[in-house]
Parts: sequence; C-alpha cells; structure tokens
Amino acid sequence: MRCCRVLFVLSLVAGGRQRAYSSHMAACDNLFIDVGANVGDSLVRWYNEPNCYEACPAKGQSQCIPTDVTTGQIKWPGNCTFCQMQAKYKQCAWEFPWWLASSHRRTFCAQAFEPNPLLSRKLHHQATALRRQGVAPHISVHNGTAMSVTDGTATFGIDSEFTTGSSLILDKKVMGSDGRPGRGAAVGRQRATVRTIDAVRYLRSLKAKTIALKIDVEGSEFELLRDLIASGVLCERVDHLWVEW
Repeated sequence: MRCCRVLFVLSLVAGGRQRAYSSHMAACDNLFIDVGANVGDSLVRWYNEPNCYEACPAKGQSQCIPTDVTTGQIKWPGNCTFCQMQAKYKQCAWEFPWWLASSHRRTFCAQAFEPNPLLSRKLHHQATALRRQGVAPHISVHNGTAMSVTDGTATFGIDSEFTTGSSLILDKKVMGSDGRPGRGAAVGRQRATVRTIDAVRYLRSLKAKTIALKIDVEGSEFELLRDLIASGVLCERVDHLWVEW
C-alpha cells in the first residue's frame, strides 16, 4: 500500500444530471475531484491562481520554497516575509503546496460534484468558461449529486438565503443575519431529493494515477472521512487532500 500525501485545510472562513466540458475526451492520468463545488470557485482557483510560492517570485521576491516540507510544519525562509504576509491574507492560492504549481494543476482533469440545484447554472457556466480558456483538459459536472457513504438518493436541505450552508444534515443551522455561523434557520426547511454516490466505490473505480480531492460538504465530513479512512481507500487512491470543516 502506498502512503498518501495529504494536506488538511481547516477553514474559519436537477436529479443527478452530468455534463462534461472537454477539449478532448481521453482519460487523464491526473484528476482533481471537487466535492461540494458550489459555483465553481475552487475550480477557478485550481486552474488559474498561482500558489503562494509561485506568486512571490512573480512579484520580484525570492523563491519561497519552505526550508522543511517533511514535517508538515511550513518554515518560511527569513527573506520571505512578503510571501508569508501574502499567504496570511490569502492574496494567493494559499491552500496549494509548493509541489502543486499552477502549470502542474492544469494537467488535471476535474470531476465537480454539487447537490444544490440553485447553483447548477453558475457551476456549468464556470466550467464552460474554464474550457474556453484552455486551462482544463476536461471537466465533468455532476449536478444534483452528493458524495456520500451509499449509492442512492437522499433529502438535501437548501440554504436559500446564502446557499453556502446547504447540507445533507437537515437540522444544521445556516449563517445568521449577523454573519455568524449557526445562528440562522435550519436548512431542512427547504428540501430537494438528490442522488448520492458511495465515495469509497467511486474512488476505487477511478483509473487516474494521481488524485487530488477537495471536500466541503457542510457537516457530512465526519461520516465521509470515516468511511474513506476505515476502508483504506484514502491512502490507496488519494494523493492530495483538502477538507474544509
């Protein structure tokens, strides 16, 4: 069994249709899986934004590769104060490590999963725009589809005010009018039936050699990660991992 290189990002901050956007339909060796794709903002950052290590030399700063990348603790060189501030204030794609430069990320195909029917049109529009820019070899959008622990259907609660709090956890409360999380109404007040895909089965079925997985599923992370870890598929198939809690 190979070991996987994972990076956890802890953020403080209709009916299962699938549509493909592609410059070619051949299978890719590299695959970015966007679980909880929203309106495609993660896709845009993946394909278009330099990480912080790239951004600094572009602004006349020194090459800011961390001095120690084996422990998981980033140690910035002393002459990279500007780069450190850029990352702190998220002026670059701070979540992508030095080994995932934008030129390498553009070799990845993408599979985007978003269950919220209110976001479908914007997500499809963004995928089309990236294809036309020529930065993505292939993007498949899975509308009305949630990554889960079983294949089937489920009731999905919609955050009709902010959209970002929508979840399979129907008693989850969304952001309040004061901007604080968990102070608003429960998402289960407005519902939709969505398709669910067994994440373990799905990952094992993939033929890609390198897989980058982003998970942002508004409360379902614990159940999903439990199955991915317990099954062994996380380290068997996933090379790069981001989770927003």
